[in-house]
Amino acid sequence: AGGGRVPTARVAFAPGRPAVSRARTVALVPGRVITVAHRCQPGEQLLAWSQAVGLELSRQPSPRQLAAVRATVARRGDRVVGRGWASLALAGIPARMQIQLVCTRGRPLP
Repeated sequence: AGGGRVPTARVAFAPGRPAVSRARTVALVPGRVITVAHRCQPGEQLLAWSQAVGLELSRQPSPRQLAAVRATVARRGDRVVGRGWASLALAGIPARMQIQLVCTRGRPLP
């Protein structure tokens, strides 16, 4: 059902070191909690992160279908850990969770 925009960084970095977007997408299994971790590449700094969920439908999902899927994400050290869950009511409807990271090779300015 779509995702949000990339969050704005809260720390200033030296120019010339562009930010890179990295994403990991996993299928949600109805009735099971799925946990997935993602991190920036070695030498990169994590600037921001978010998560999104999606349902594979040919039309807009109903409020009931949207309420049948949940996802959370939290930073744990240098990783971002996401947990997603889909209700058994979604059996037969492919559901996915995506963790999105914004990373840079720069170092924060003093």
